[in-house]
Order: sequence, then structure tokens, then C-alpha cells
Amino acid sequence: MLNDAHKPVDERIHRNKNKHGHQGGCEQFFYPDEPAQALFCRVHRHKIPVFLATLPVKQVNQKKQQDGCYQIIRELQIGDSEVSLAGNWQARIEAPLLKDAPDFNDLPTLLFNGMLNPLVGYGMRGLLWYQGESNVPRAAQYGQIFPAFIGDLRQRWGQGSFPFYFVQLAAFLPLKDNRLSGSPWAELREAQRLTLAVPDTGMVVATDIGDAGDIHPRNKFAVGQRLAGLALRQLYGQPNLTAEGPTLRSVLRKADRIELQFANVGKGLQARGLPLLGFTIADASQVFLPAQASIVDDRVI
Repeated sequence: MLNDAHKPVDERIHRNKNKHGHQGGCEQFFYPDEPAQALFCRVHRHKIPVFLATLPVKQVNQKKQQDGCYQIIRELQIGDSEVSLAGNWQARIEAPLLKDAPDFNDLPTLLFNGMLNPLVGYGMRGLLWYQGESNVPRAAQYGQIFPAFIGDLRQRWGQGSFPFYFVQLAAFLPLKDNRLSGSPWAELREAQRLTLAVPDTGMVVATDIGDAGDIHPRNKFAVGQRLAGLALRQLYGQPNLTAEGPTLRSVLRKADRIELQFANVGKGLQARGLPLLGFTIADASQVFLPAQASIVDDRVI
């Protein structure tokens, strides 16, 4: 416990700055205009999130203050009871958080309600999806929630198993930062690849068009081309288009080498002027070492 003393919390919101009370003219504030979102208050300059889940909050009255802020009088509806939220709140810090409170863009339900939920019910042929960077540290979790997310969207739209095509994460960070001990980015990409087990899904690769210094690479034109090619081939009767990128088909051991055979190679595998990088090999010890690799037809040896 950081402080046993109760501290008053001002419940004002500055309407002239931002609808949701982001830092504006009031020093201590926050009431949202909608229910089912987080309340914010400030105690000793710390932003404290207070989650109301789905409890309905309704505005009863408001009064403009001399400093331009509004004193908002609200009530919290719990069953048949109404609890007034007027006046100064009393608050105390029970325990410190191990990490900072979520940023505004990371609040629960914010992105879904702001960018997806308003579209639910509109007629469509399919959905294109590009996301996953913030999930990189939790690849195993993503392998579970991404298929569940696809299923949830299909249920909400009520249009059956509509096509869901997504982008495997592009390359990011300098090549020198690669480690033989493993990569959370590679694990996230593998979680995305395994999601192809969900019916009526497809994936395009963006590893070759990433930017080591920009987590959101600017070459979205190529990404759009590949997604369009996937849709044209699988939905609109153009079977000769190649869109997914090389897919590992088989692994064959031969004496002192290993042959990897790929499908979806289009006009052939290419290294684009560079030696093949990123291949490693290990024996039963599971200690990985860099491997020399070369392209032969549709194989990497």
C-alpha cells in the first residue's frame, strides 16, 4: 500500500479540449461520455484507471465552472438502485501497479468499438487483416486468440465462414539483432501461419518488404497487391495468380545436406542479389548454428 490516506478526486472534464478528457485545462479529471469504458482520475499526478465494466452511467446535470471546465453530475445504475456520483470522490492507492496503466489506444474494447463494431452487419465478401506487432511478446497466446477472433467476427457478422485473409508480419529490426537463441517475431509469424488451419483463411508474406527501422513499413502498395492477388485467385476465378509466397512442402536429408522443397514459388525462388540468410541447423543438442544455403530450382539446399 502506498498511501492509507483518502485523497479527494475532482470529477471535472474539459469539454473544450477533448471529448474524453485527455490532458486539457483541468488538472484532475475524467468521466467518459459513454458507459462501459474506463474512468480516469488523477491522484498525486498519477493517472489511475477505474474500470466500470458494463455498469450504466447516466448524466443527471452539469454546471460550467469559471475555469471553463464542467462539473458533471452523474448516477451509477446498479440493479434497481441509483448511486449518485456527484461531489468529490474519495480514493486511495491500495497497491502499486507493476507496469504503467494502459495508454488510451490500449484501453479494453477501445479499438474494437471504435474501428470494427460499427461495421458489423454491413454486407461484404470477405475481410483483409494486417495486425500483430503488439502481440509479438505473446506469440503462444496469439496462436489461441487469433483463431478465436476470426470465429467471433464471423459469428457477429452472421454471413457464415466468410474469407479472412491476413498479412504475416513484415521484417523489423536490424539484421545484426538476430539471435540463434530464437526470435519472438518468428514465433508470432509461426502462430499466424498455423492459423491457416482455420477454414477459409489465407495469408500473404511481407518479410521481404519490411523496414528495419519502422514497425509500420510504408510499402503498403505491395501488401495490397498480394492481398488482392489472393482474393482474385481464391474468390474470383483467377487460379494462375501467385500471392502467398513460398511455402515449405517437404524436408529431405541427404548425406551431408538437407533439401527444403517449396510450393507457391511462382517463376522461381530468388535471393535478390544477396546470399541466403536466416537458415540455421542443429543436432540433437538443439544448439543452432548458422547454415550455408543455396537455391536450386524450387529447393533450398
